[in-house]
Amino acid sequence: MASDDAQPSPIIRPPSVHQMLEQHFQLPALLPGTYEFQIMAVSLAGNGSWTTPKNFTIPSREEALSFSGDITYYSEPVSL
Repeated sequence: MASDDAQPSPIIRPPSVHQMLEQHFQLPALLPGTYEFQIMAVSLAGNGSWTTPKNFTIPSREEALSFSGDITYYSEPVSL
């Protein structure tokens, strides 16, 4: 959800078989702002629990031009 929005806008996408083998997900172009997300595993055995909410910020163009730092993402493989 963008920080300017009054209501959350969930994006729910069932993965393709190819995407299930990947450890990343690309969202469509997002406007500058702060977004929050949670992930839930879904399988034939049922739904998992929601993860702890995480957030990230898409800086404005001016902020992006002056940004310096590291972004780290960690993922554990899942047995299918």
